[in-house]
Amino acid sequence: MHECLPPPPWVHKLCDGVHPDVAIYFFHAGTPWQRFYMLARAKPYNASGGVSLLGEQLEYGEEVIALRRRDNQSGIQINDNAGYDVLRWNGACVTIHDGEFTTSEPRRKGHSRVEWRYLSDNLQSALSADPAITASSRDRRRSCQGATLGIVSQECVDSDRRLIDDIVRFVRTCRTLPEPAALQ
Repeated sequence: MHECLPPPPWVHKLCDGVHPDVAIYFFHAGTPWQRFYMLARAKPYNASGGVSLLGEQLEYGEEVIALRRRDNQSGIQINDNAGYDVLRWNGACVTIHDGEFTTSEPRRKGHSRVEWRYLSDNLQSALSADPAITASSRDRRRSCQGATLGIVSQECVDSDRRLIDDIVRFVRTCRTLPEPAALQ
């Protein structure tokens, strides 16, 4: 299997933080990056020591992008920790182990949560070129009325899910998106 992985120094810098604009850019249609699909639920952690979004587990079928191969090359082996650092749709790097993923695309691909409010104005503007995203964003604003914490209505939850799904659908088919500042 030929792997198309970004340069290691750049990956190290990327995995020190959470970069949702970079994730959207990496996942858009036509990019050369190696995609993996989770075979089971897994807790998210970043073995590189960078920021990790611990709340949202990786789910069966979730699509991630390979960033760096991790081999157990220390002199001591307690268990098999070979695998990859990968990028999730939410912009976080996580570490997954061999056996937790496949390269075969499932019938139904999943994705982590994409937070509209964390995307740059430039990217939001580009995504808003899609009428479905514009409508979903408007519906979410109306039904959630600024709610970001605490108990929210089912209508807010549903409209939030539609917006995320519309973003993912559009990005998976879109061939051009603005390059995020974090790539430069």
